[in-house]
Amino acid sequence: MTSIKLVDLVKNGIKKFVKIINLEEIHWLLGIELKRDHEAGKLMLSQQSYINTLLYSFGFENIKPVSTPMNPTIYLTSDQSSKSTVEITHMLTFYIKKQIAS
Repeated sequence: MTSIKLVDLVKNGIKKFVKIINLEEIHWLLGIELKRDHEAGKLMLSQQSYINTLLYSFGFENIKPVSTPMNPTIYLTSDQSSKSTVEITHMLTFYIKKQIAS
């Protein structure tokens, strides 16, 4: 069965229960934006509107993107972590002071 015939079969099945109108190519479906690249045969889905709604609901609508705050070529290992209780206390104290300052 071809894709067109399958689409028509689904449409006819839905028509038995609800009135549907063919508005040609779809751009939105259940809050998801659909974009088609017919030449490449691709369908792209975007939930940018949903993401923006979430950002707004948490008061983050005006935040700006920032670059990675450290050099991404640096590799950290567990060998570099604090080993003694003195080192752990020092790092925890440093972390708490930074949190209070910000």
